Amino acid sequence: MKVRPIALASIILFVLCASLLYAQDSPVAPRVTNLVEYTGLTLDDDTLNYWIDLVSIGESVEEQVNDRNEAWSKFLLSLYRHLESVPNNSVNETSLQAWSQFLTFPFLTGRILDFRKIGRDKISSNEIILRTGYGKKHLLLIPPFGFSSDVFEDFKKQYQDEFTFHEVSFPSGLNTLRYPDREGYFEAKWLSEVESVVLSYLKEANIPEITAVTLGTGTYTAIKLTENTSSIKAIVCINGQYKSDLVDPGTGSDASLAYRKAVSERAFPVSLVIQFSPGVLARNYGLSMDPVKNQKYLNQITPENANAILRYGQEFKAQDITPLLKNLKIPILSMISIHNDQSVQVADKSAIRSWEELRIIAPDLPLYLVTVPESQNLIFLDRPHLFNSYFRQFMDDPLRPVEIHPTEPIATVELPSPMASVTQNIESTRISVEYSQPALNGRIAFGELVPYDKVWRAGANSATVLETSRDILINNRHFLKAGRYSLFFAPGKSEWQAIINKIPDQWGAFNYKRDFDALRFNLEPKHLNNKREFLFYELKRTKLDEVSLMMSWENTMISFDIASYFELPAPPEKLVTASWKQLLTDKEGDGVNQSLTDGKALSYFQSGDSLWFKFDLHKYENKKAFALNVLIDADNNQTTGSPWFGTNTNFTFDKALTLWMQKSGNGFQGLNGIMLPDDFTSGNQNLDYRNNLTYYLDMERKMYIAGVPISDLQLQGRKIRLIGAVGEFQTWNDDIGDEESAVITLKKTGTNSN
Repeated sequence: MKVRPIALASIILFVLCASLLYAQDSPVAPRVTNLVEYTGLTLDDDTLNYWIDLVSIGESVEEQVNDRNEAWSKFLLSLYRHLESVPNNSVNETSLQAWSQFLTFPFLTGRILDFRKIGRDKISSNEIILRTGYGKKHLLLIPPFGFSSDVFEDFKKQYQDEFTFHEVSFPSGLNTLRYPDREGYFEAKWLSEVESVVLSYLKEANIPEITAVTLGTGTYTAIKLTENTSSIKAIVCINGQYKSDLVDPGTGSDASLAYRKAVSERAFPVSLVIQFSPGVLARNYGLSMDPVKNQKYLNQITPENANAILRYGQEFKAQDITPLLKNLKIPILSMISIHNDQSVQVADKSAIRSWEELRIIAPDLPLYLVTVPESQNLIFLDRPHLFNSYFRQFMDDPLRPVEIHPTEPIATVELPSPMASVTQNIESTRISVEYSQPALNGRIAFGELVPYDKVWRAGANSATVLETSRDILINNRHFLKAGRYSLFFAPGKSEWQAIINKIPDQWGAFNYKRDFDALRFNLEPKHLNNKREFLFYELKRTKLDEVSLMMSWENTMISFDIASYFELPAPPEKLVTASWKQLLTDKEGDGVNQSLTDGKALSYFQSGDSLWFKFDLHKYENKKAFALNVLIDADNNQTTGSPWFGTNTNFTFDKALTLWMQKSGNGFQGLNGIMLPDDFTSGNQNLDYRNNLTYYLDMERKMYIAGVPISDLQLQGRKIRLIGAVGEFQTWNDDIGDEESAVITLKKTGTNSN
């Protein structure tokens, strides 16, 4: 079985970010021998002695740092090769050496556990669940894996008079289960045992309704519990994680169960070998912005419970409960801390991203997501007023969306790639771009710093964000709904791809998933004569309803057009394909103004008491304004009536069906109705019938359709003569029937059309 370098690095990185192990002080030889026995490896004596020597050097604080690093890197390399049974050249040795150096330098030692001495066979509810308070409502408090319920101390103080708390503490140290075999990680035996204990407790306590309040990975347990109990009616997640960030490097999508199992088996038990300093965990957990409180909670990460953090974390990594969430019906409030120093640890982009993904794949789930600026994991401690507002709204009515407080994160550190933004309004649409602004600093941007044909965050730090307050049209072709999106580019030597992804808050492009793309389209880069040191975005107004979004850096500029969008009143297909009878045609380009709509043909059909007209057009480009007229000689007598003032001056008319319309908001406003000639020619614009015409527009087919009740025409006979005219808003442009008119004979009301 081959090891992908990416997968191998991800295994070790996971260990870095989530692990601290209890170090046994027994001699090296027995511990290494125990490791070999536990993994089931078959080693010759020379290899076993080689490992014992390497571990001895790696644990020695007397040796030079480089010697320790080299010893640990050789040990890890040899161990991985034996576990995977792969040729030497298939393991990325450079990566292993780099990780080994990182592992050993901060805290100087690494240890191997004596697996047989840790854990028990069973745990009971009185060991991990504590009931406090006497409030009428019940809360189930679930901390992150490996932590005790002490992290809820400030939360309980704030709400102690209103709730009864049922506090879960994950088992740790000797008060936990024994290490399993490799399959145990994937089967989540420890997690299942904890879930069983909590379920039994809820049943025995006879609690009909309870809300789970979770921190971090405790959210996973709360969701799993809902499979087997109806007691949990809602979940409040504080920086909640319901799945790990494991991505299959081969597909770029969430890891499948088969891939998770393979990674879990590979990671075991090598991930149990390394001990990490509290400083590493402190940087990763960042429980609070209050350093005193933060250290108090981090002090519970001791040798006695550190192994539990790893074991539960490893099982969590092997699981994916997204299918369960798709069918979940109970409401969930997810509160995520953000902090504008662009740090992964304190701006939890991965948690935001996973909840945003869940919104898309499970649209029926009553999920409410809020972000809380200037806070870390313990939001109730860092931003108590904001937390209280969201928490109480949800507890008062879990099915009602919480009202979001408009707050912005504040930059707290000076960054080499600072945040920047640009905003532009087009009509009633607000377009904005938020990005981090890197500098060249003597580097080559495209092709080196930013590789060709790879998805790029279109800036630095977090992925660039494109937000639109209303629906828009990109490059007059690609429709995009109102919302907040990540903007990526995939640069190429001669062609770029623009990628607009539905997940707006991501750290770089590291967990970009094509499955959540809203749009992908190609762009042609342009060369700039003047080199631009800093990456720069601009929204340049080009038309009344259009802007050009431009990104420039180094000697390259990329751009695309954004126009405001609204739905045209589209004709039903049965109306488009009706048995139209063509009355008049008109040649192209004979209008008064060549830039306006140009008529091509006029057709009609009758359906019962409705008379429908179809205007086919040579040119239809301005969907924001249109004008159409059907000029009717109601008695079919050209010696009476008023003369038409257009091209066909010989035509006289008694009535005018008129639509002079212009876009307003999400629709059109203007004249709509039947007008007499005097009002039509004088500009009085008085209507005999107002808003009685039905109209449709179709830019793709280049046509207008308008219908009128025949009874509203007040005809004296069944024969009428007519011509058509088209234009834009109150501007007539082109007759359809420059020297001709057409006669139609109407059928009696209630009969079928021609």
